[in-house]
Amino acid sequence: MKRFYRNQKFVGLLLWMVIPYIIPLNYGYKDNAIYVHSAPLGKKIDLLKVNNKVCFEIEYLAEIVKRELPCDWGTKYRSVIGYGTVEIITDFEEKKKGLDIIMRHYGNPDNNVYKDKEVNYIVILKLNIEEITGKQLGNWD
Repeated sequence: MKRFYRNQKFVGLLLWMVIPYIIPLNYGYKDNAIYVHSAPLGKKIDLLKVNNKVCFEIEYLAEIVKRELPCDWGTKYRSVIGYGTVEIITDFEEKKKGLDIIMRHYGNPDNNVYKDKEVNYIVILKLNIEEITGKQLGNWD
């Protein structure tokens, strides 16, 4: 599972109040948690303050498989869908740790230097994974 998370670039996060609200996010994964950065204000934050339970989706290399007949076409993919709760992290040092996890996910080494002003402005959303399932379709050999 760690390799699956490491190779993907976006997570879809589904927030729910009266109607579903889904957004694609850059993320990092560590210790059964997904980390994303966010502005401290906005619809996503407003919804999380009311209900911090979310559903998320990550897909891996989805591609259309073309064949001669239209009804024989298909899709090759791997994906995970999970549920969890999000905590909003506002502590300066914890936000830097969250940013490091995100940066590591995209290939940037440790020892990152962040501008205090930017770290002070953002929040880190830590999605603690409570349930997860995976699915794949197609030949992956």
